[in-house]
Amino acid sequence: MPCKIIMPEEKIEKTEELFSKIAEATNSQKPIQPKDLKSNAPEMKRLKSWLFKEYRIDLEIKRGEKKVKRNDVINIKNDELAQIINSFVLQGPGTSRSNKKALFSTPKKYNAIFRKGYEKDKSKKEFLSSLIVFYQRYICIILKILESKKLPPDELNVFNNGKQVIFALLGVMYRLVNNDINLNDLKDDSKMIEDVDFVYGKFQYKEDDIDERLINLILDIVEVLNRIYEEKKADYNSVSNFFKTDKVYIEHILNKFSFTISKKDKDLKEFLENAEILKRI
Repeated sequence: MPCKIIMPEEKIEKTEELFSKIAEATNSQKPIQPKDLKSNAPEMKRLKSWLFKEYRIDLEIKRGEKKVKRNDVINIKNDELAQIINSFVLQGPGTSRSNKKALFSTPKKYNAIFRKGYEKDKSKKEFLSSLIVFYQRYICIILKILESKKLPPDELNVFNNGKQVIFALLGVMYRLVNNDINLNDLKDDSKMIEDVDFVYGKFQYKEDDIDERLINLILDIVEVLNRIYEEKKADYNSVSNFFKTDKVYIEHILNKFSFTISKKDKDLKEFLENAEILKRI
């Protein structure tokens, strides 16, 4: 049996980091996904450990590893987690939807998602656990909306292609309802969303009407997205192409979204009332 023996020339203090780099270099020529190359990274192992110990969230960091199947445990894959952080926090739904491999293969993206020192900051830990719980509810609500068959064909098309964009706009509503950003500032320059520091914190709405509010919020967002797409339809071949890039999201979708919801006081009031499920506690 052939084997490879590696001996560092000097004493290596960060043994885990060395092993991770060896695994990444050794496997880079195999037909595996970028997320697999990060499965032994120290930050990935730490994330998996504290999420389970403190919040009963089982993060899959290696494909095929055994899941914890218990009613009190939430299961989520690391690429799913990367997508929702990139959409909700970093406002990059285009990449999350069309190029999720880049979330692991691009150092800048990977560091912004996973190397945030979550385990050292209570607010970040509580936010991340809240986001995962909220995402699980989001997925359930999406299925409910689809099963209801109440969406007209054009909005259904937007809904089916825009799950990451919708989740990103929920991230915008999180900022608005917590007064982290000002709607007028967003209207003046939608790119400002990329420059304002994200405020982490626990958000766990406890009232019984959370599903109703989330459904209303999602349906309102879909209605606005459909209107935005109809205005830009001539410039794109499909809804899928319209939702494909972060640039279009920031410069067109987010810009138009902020103008649309602020046109009528009633519309904005309803948006913010439903978005109370995203208020930090």
